Parts: sequence; structure tokens; C-alpha cells
Amino acid sequence: MRQSAAVEDAMGLQLLGLVGQLDALCRTLERLEQRIDEMFTAHPDAKIVTSVPGLGVQLGARLLAEIGDDRGRFADARALRAFAGAAPVTRASGKSSFAWARLTAFCRRDSFGRRQCRLNGVRTVPQAP
Repeated sequence: MRQSAAVEDAMGLQLLGLVGQLDALCRTLERLEQRIDEMFTAHPDAKIVTSVPGLGVQLGARLLAEIGDDRGRFADARALRAFAGAAPVTRASGKSSFAWARLTAFCRRDSFGRRQCRLNGVRTVPQAP
């Protein structure tokens, strides 16, 4: 089914305009990625963050932006793990005590970046035979 020539011409012009907008957006995103790369690799904590399995420049920059670069913010590594949702949950009742992985850490308050970091870490850590 075809439209009249005038309608097809108008739709073609509209499509060209949309493609031009998409091209401009892609160029802007490429420049933004380059700038993030430059700024993150110049950061003093970049080597530490990218040493975590599964974290590259883009995801590492995202994580650093979320947790901040104030080293005094977390008292120790446990506090950072708890903030990231990677620490196990311990429940105690009477004489019994249970510890399990935090499966409900994917709540609404949790950020996408922290979820991605945990998932990438799980994917890249070798599993026991």
C-alpha cells in the first residue's frame, strides 16, 4: 500500500530529520564516553576501582560517582560492602544463626550501577569445581 507522492515526500523529509537527530545524539554520546574515560583514568582511585573483577572504565566511573571519592565515608571494607549490597545477611534467633546472600538487594532504592557491579562481579569470579 502506498501513499500519495506528497505524503511520501513529507514522510521522507521527516525521516531524514529524525536520522539527523539520531546522528547528532550518537556523536554527543561518543564525546561524553571519551570525556568520562579521560576523567576516570586520571582519578587517583581508578586503578583500585578497575581492579575489581568485571569493572571497566565506564562501569567503574559509574560506581565511583555513586559511592563518592571520600575515603573516610566508609569505616572499613565491610561498610562499603554493606552499602553496595554485597555483604551477606546474618539472622540470629535463639541458639541458631544463619547467614545467606542478599537476594533481595535488588530493591527500588538500589541503583542500577551497584546492581551491574554485583552482577559483573558474580559473572567474572571463577566458580569452585
